[in-house]
Amino acid sequence: MAHLYFTSVEAGFWSLKHYVNWIIKNESGFPLWETCLTNFYDSSNWEVIVITRRLFVTLIALLTEFSVNQHPETKAPMEDLRIPYEQAYNGKYGKSIYKTIVYVQKEEEIFASASEKMRNNHSKKLRLLEMQPNPLTLDMPEAWYRINIWRTVDIAFSDIPYIYVIGGEKVGLTSSERKNRYRSLPNIGPIQRKAIGKKGDAYVRKIGSTSTDRVASEAGPKWQGMHSIKLMKESGLSLPRTLEDGFIHLADKVKFAEEKLRKLNVIGFVHAGAVLIRVNLDYPAGYVCRYTRGNPLEVYSDVKNFSKSLDVLIEIIYAKHLVLQTMKVVNDPVDNNSNVTRWKQQ
Repeated sequence: MAHLYFTSVEAGFWSLKHYVNWIIKNESGFPLWETCLTNFYDSSNWEVIVITRRLFVTLIALLTEFSVNQHPETKAPMEDLRIPYEQAYNGKYGKSIYKTIVYVQKEEEIFASASEKMRNNHSKKLRLLEMQPNPLTLDMPEAWYRINIWRTVDIAFSDIPYIYVIGGEKVGLTSSERKNRYRSLPNIGPIQRKAIGKKGDAYVRKIGSTSTDRVASEAGPKWQGMHSIKLMKESGLSLPRTLEDGFIHLADKVKFAEEKLRKLNVIGFVHAGAVLIRVNLDYPAGYVCRYTRGNPLEVYSDVKNFSKSLDVLIEIIYAKHLVLQTMKVVNDPVDNNSNVTRWKQQ
């Protein structure tokens, strides 16, 4: 006969942790935590509540009577999928793939969870402002800002399935695709060597059968003004070319359909110390690409200006919103007429 605890919970939603808590609360005679606090603060002579050894013996006896055979039958059809996934992927990626495919959360829950993590990470920056000396006032290297300040970008995109932030001077996939687009196998002479794409400081990359760069980033160790040589080269020459390669790649994904081309947005970030600039490449008019550069936003070193530092958080969330919109346009299924037309051409 099942224990009284299992009659009070829905089948399949019990756990040993909850069972022990239920025993402590209802059958063991242990005082509740709220009761301990009340008695402690209301006591005039500050008596300490001591749980006698007899209560521990009672709890151990109750747990000893609990048998594995008393577990109720659980209906967990999703659990049957775990072993095939782990076996198919040799146990290396099976667990992560199983969680991604089976345990799908609602979109608003995912967004709320990621936003909460971003707020927590941004609030931790207050600890940096309390350090002596303040690290934001020192000449810190680029890697320090990448780890301590711009980790918010990693957290912002961490809830999107198969999307990862790749950092550390990696080769851009779309840039490599452009440089090798007309590479062929010659009849005479050696084969042309594969060209290496342009390297960037960070990419928001979709991992899968066909990997794609969604966001590109260029970074520098310090802010030297809007007209510094490094900023003008990266935001005016290097990053626009990278975003153009990404836009052409996405345009090829949608078969250069004009109604979809007008909705595409390719996002980029320029990091210079504790300053962030968001850039955007889109195609709203249908005949020319538009490259826009936002205002520089700073994570201030003075705690009095911390409210202004929240503008950086809003900018990253808005960039994520544009990326999700673009992914929705690219992944939007075509109608049946387009399918029939494509099949006839094969």
